[in-house]
This record gives sequence, C-alpha cells and structure tokens, in this order.
Amino acid sequence: MSTIPHWYWLLCFAGLGACVGSFLNVVVWRTPRGESLVHPPSACPGCGHGLAAKDNIPFFGWIFLRGRCRYCKMPISPEYPAVEAYTGLLFAGLYALHYMTPLRPAFSGVGLAGSWPVFAAYLILAAALVAVTLVDTALAIIPLCIPNFVLGFALAVLPLSAGLGLWAPNASETLATEPFLFTVSSHAGLLAVGGAVVMLGLANLLLWLRVLPHSYDGEFTGSPADSPDCVPAKPWTLKAVLKAALIAWCLAFALAAAVGFGSGRLVTGVVAGVAAALPLGLAALAVLKAQSIPELPTNDVDMPPLNSPCKVVLREALFVAFPVVGAVMGTAFSDAWAFDAATVPVWVKVAAGVAAGYLVGAGMIWAVRIVGSLAFRKEAMGLGDVHLLGGIGAVLGPVAVVAVFFMLSVFMALLGYLGLRLLGKFEAGRTGGKPQSSMAFPYGPYLALAALLVMGTGLALPDQAVGGVVQRLLAFCGADPNSDAGILSTLHALALQMAK
Repeated sequence: MSTIPHWYWLLCFAGLGACVGSFLNVVVWRTPRGESLVHPPSACPGCGHGLAAKDNIPFFGWIFLRGRCRYCKMPISPEYPAVEAYTGLLFAGLYALHYMTPLRPAFSGVGLAGSWPVFAAYLILAAALVAVTLVDTALAIIPLCIPNFVLGFALAVLPLSAGLGLWAPNASETLATEPFLFTVSSHAGLLAVGGAVVMLGLANLLLWLRVLPHSYDGEFTGSPADSPDCVPAKPWTLKAVLKAALIAWCLAFALAAAVGFGSGRLVTGVVAGVAAALPLGLAALAVLKAQSIPELPTNDVDMPPLNSPCKVVLREALFVAFPVVGAVMGTAFSDAWAFDAATVPVWVKVAAGVAAGYLVGAGMIWAVRIVGSLAFRKEAMGLGDVHLLGGIGAVLGPVAVVAVFFMLSVFMALLGYLGLRLLGKFEAGRTGGKPQSSMAFPYGPYLALAALLVMGTGLALPDQAVGGVVQRLLAFCGADPNSDAGILSTLHALALQMAK
C-alpha cells in the first residue's frame, strides 16, 4: 500500500464514501419507520417503478436523470446527491488528514497498511454520525441500531485485527499515545473494565427478565422518543443545497486563509480548511434538514412531564449502579488477584480499551440524563444520546470522548444556537399560533460535529484552542495567564498514568 500514490486512495475513498452515502439515504428514510434496509428494493415513491442500476449510481445518477424520475418525471430531492457527495468528500478528507498531513503522526507514520482497521472503524463511525445527524434533526430520535452497529464493529474488528497482527508492529501502543487509549495495559484497569462489563450484562439480563423495572413504567404511554411521528417535510431545493455548500466552503476557506496568513505557511492553512470543512459540511446538511421541517419536533410542549421524577431517577440510578459497582469491585480485587498484565494477549487489552471508551461515554451522558430529568421533571436526554456517545467512545477511546462531550460539543452547541437564531429557528413569541420560544435543537448533531472534529484533527488543535480561551479568561479574571491551560493534554496524561 505504501507504493500506491495518495491520489489513488483519495479517489477510492471518495467513491466508497459516495456509495455509503447512497446507502445512508436508505437508512435515514427507513430506519425511523421500522422498515427493512434490504427489502423492497429502491423504487420511485411516485410511480412505484423499481430503479435501474444506472439510476442508482451515487451522485452522477441524479445528474444524468436531471433530478427527475426516468418513468414518471417526478422530481427527485437534491437531498440524495447532497448526502452522497458529502459522504464521499468526508471519507476522502479523513484519509487526507490522517495520511497526508502531520496532524495524525501515528497514522501517517505507519501508513494505511499498518492502521487500516482503526481507520475503517473511523469511517464506520463517520457514516453513522451522518445518519444520526439527519434523523435526529428531523425527528429528535436516534435509532439505537445505528450506534449499536458502531459498537459491534469496534468490538469485533479492533481486537480481532490486533490479535491477528494486522496492525503495524507496536501500532496499538503508538496509536494509544496520540491520544487514543485503545489499550488497557494495567491489571487493575483490566479487572475494573471486566467487572463493569459483567455487571452491565447482568443489569440488562435482569431488565429483560423484568426483575429490574423500566425507567418510565407507569409514567406515560407512548413516549415521543419511542414512537415518533414522521413530520411531513418540505422538499429540498437545489438552490438551498448549493447555498449551504457555498457558505460552508467560504467559512472553511476563510479559516484556511486566516491560519495560513497567521502562520506564514500556506500548507498549514489548507490543512486547517480541510479539517474545518468536515464538520461544517455536516452542519450544513443538518441546517438544510431543519429548514425542511415545518416545526422542530423537540418543542417542550410535546414532552409530557414525569409523574414521579424521583422514582424514574431511582430506577435509572439502580441500573447504572451495576456497572459502577462492577468497576469498583474489579479495582478492589486487583491486589488480591495479581497477575502480570504483560502476559495478557493484546486483543484482550484492545477489547478492554473499546469497552472502557463505551462505558465512559455512555456513563457521562447518562449521568446528565439522570440529573436533568430530576431537575426539569422531564426526560432530559434520550437513550439515543447515551448510546451515541457510547459508540463514539468505543471508537475514539475514553480520553477523546470526554473532550467530545464536556468541551467540544458545548462549543458546537453554542455556535449552533447562534446560527439557528440568525435563521429564525428560535423565535420568541408565537408563530402561526404555536409557541416557539421553547424550541430546542437535538443534541445528537452537536456530538456528531465534535466527534468529526476530533477524528479529523486529533486532540492537539482543539486543546490549543481551548487552552487559549482559558488563558484569556484567566487573564480577564486577574489570574496568571501563563498557568498551564492545556486541559485536554493534562487529562490525557492523567489517563495514561492510570492505565500503567
């Protein structure tokens, strides 16, 4: 693979991404409706005629058909080629950032041949983030099958590929210091993760046997998160798609120009522009999806209040207590059950790292869900967000998922709120006789944007950006601006010490 030129791989990943984007269009439409992804085959919604193979060519098929059905001439939404084009550019952009820039030295150092299993997991996660963003924006739900597929892929491919020696020599340790903690190397850490996984499995078994009660038993019938109404959407227009793409490209170009001018290096600016274009493109798709919905489906009036919020919180806390107790017991028994962690197979360490990322990601957002539900007496966050951040943690690792949730997604949400205010999605007062001041944009897309940023650049650049903001804030408050503000790097160093 090392002798194959980069342009060849860019074309390959762009084509692969476009094909995946075509499948994502099916996922976005059928999954929330509970329909099969493979049957029936794709057909025109107007005349019902099955689509020919040449009509299903990603992106170019829509152009060849001039945006209309070959048989009944019904217009085909530009959403389909837009998603296909973006996913193709996303896959190619991730390859460029990982293997053609100095942003990800662990990947560029070993090349695609030595790190392809991890990069494959990244692409699976990236595709899932696109699907989740579009579904969550339209219906305020996250189908659990999407993040669960990401988790299953990470648990199957990453440990298996490490065990079979498909990574470059010492690649797992190299990638772990980038800082993506794929391996759990200490015997205390292995026992803690193992105990948490065993107790989580037990909790799910007891829940399935109805020994543990479900959180919302007796609260209300038919939660909006469980049985969403598919909101009729306005069709996308080609003008709106091109406008959103132009705005996203201009923002990325402006950032590239600013970085290139400030650093005096054109290449650095171009890299920054590519890195910014990945989440910006997904944000553009989310905005287009939101504008096609007459009313965002997350209005507070649609979320019924809880009859007994304390009872709901206690039920969820009881379930979460199982993996927490398992982790504590595993750590407590580490002295009594001493073994040489160096003799543990590498695939077990990688599997433990994947599990640790999932547990940390899901656990953080579940804690927010419990506290928020108690404070607001309503379901604060859906289980879809819990599983989504768990899937992100399974691929990116426990350190990166903390940054995604606590820092980067918060900045993304702030920028998103300001942008939606400018677009009129958060209008005070009444519009069309319906209250609009309580509109809320789903949080899943912000998690997706933050995860894409981390995938594209690693944590070094976000750490510098967050550190710079913290330093300026400290200086404004009269504190020492020269104090160490590298929050993410400090967190990573602490995690590495704990893993030893």
